[in-house]
Amino acid sequence: MDKTFGHATYGCTQCCGDDFAWLNPDPLATAVGTGAQDDLWGSNECFGTQTKRTGTSYNWSSSNTGVATMGPGKGWMNGISTGSSNITGYFRARLDDGFGSCVFQDVGGGGGGNVGPYQVEPISTASQGPANCTSGRSGWVRNTTNQVQYLGGQPYAVSGLTVSDGITLGSRNDLGITSSQTGHTPTTGDGSFPDTYFVCSTACPGSSGESDAIQNWVVGGIPLFHTNGLVYKCSSIKIDGR
Repeated sequence: MDKTFGHATYGCTQCCGDDFAWLNPDPLATAVGTGAQDDLWGSNECFGTQTKRTGTSYNWSSSNTGVATMGPGKGWMNGISTGSSNITGYFRARLDDGFGSCVFQDVGGGGGGNVGPYQVEPISTASQGPANCTSGRSGWVRNTTNQVQYLGGQPYAVSGLTVSDGITLGSRNDLGITSSQTGHTPTTGDGSFPDTYFVCSTACPGSSGESDAIQNWVVGGIPLFHTNGLVYKCSSIKIDGR
């Protein structure tokens, strides 16, 4: 979210402009060869109103035109190639003291633009149950079918893409996990692939605690915007709350 330039007084008692602006949706996502609509919203600092902004002096830009371009409509993003870009929208707003206009102010908001896949989510669980751990440890294993998806959950149905992940442990680690499992695999025709999550701990099976982690994804060499929250317990493993 980009701050605007604030309010100003130019021969008025008090000029009220937008104290901040933002893009909705953020991030904006689309596929190569298609497009999606973004809108710029602003919040008035005096009256608290939140409104979608339009106007004749209204400009959009993309930081990486090789990935996405803007136009011809206001806020319309065209997908050129797989990757990410920063999208910025500006409009010229009239500041108002409640009795008449004062000055003009440039109001801008910035956000992410993603062309191609956005997230990886589990679409089914093939099996789960007690893990086969080394002596003195026990835990849980969950075998899933994961799928590469667009923002909104539609399948990114491209086969042969290399999907890799990295897992970072969080501050809560009741089970004492010292390492995480990572790997890579190719996608099938509907963008899916098999994956396995497991935990083995000396704290199991008696512990009621959990260990939290963040899972980052890279698909076809492109880091995805969305990360998965993982919760490991002695008798369950949840992925983004599922």
